[in-house]
Amino acid sequence: MNRHPYTPHGPGFQFIDHLTILEPGKKVKTKKWLDPQLSFFKDHFPGEPLMPAVLMIEAAAQAAGAVWGSMLDESAAPERYIVARILQFSFKEPVYPNQTLEIEATLDRNFGTLGQFSVQIFVANEIVAQGVVVMSRVLKQ
Repeated sequence: MNRHPYTPHGPGFQFIDHLTILEPGKKVKTKKWLDPQLSFFKDHFPGEPLMPAVLMIEAAAQAAGAVWGSMLDESAAPERYIVARILQFSFKEPVYPNQTLEIEATLDRNFGTLGQFSVQIFVANEIVAQGVVVMSRVLKQ
């Protein structure tokens, strides 16, 4: 997959396969199929692979960044989004290879170059994780 226009990540670290803008600049829904061949599955509990929690937070952060990108023209999108803070995150169920993450990210508060986002991660319509992340954006100069 090519680089997604609303995220600065290359294909090797992109956790968005599909993006639906539910409300521009406010809410998006993303999907990511977890290919069993992804490198982290090999060593994150060999024989019983799980998606690392930190990568679920990264997937959530990329969805949050896509919220901001959804309100901008692709040519004006920020060069990058950076996790500034994890206010809270809880994990309810493990996530396995061959599952599809569906992530809903909603902008709760906009502080200019900082934004606070509520994020829910679903697998098969069940919440597997949720939390609040603060993102920072670096604008093109």
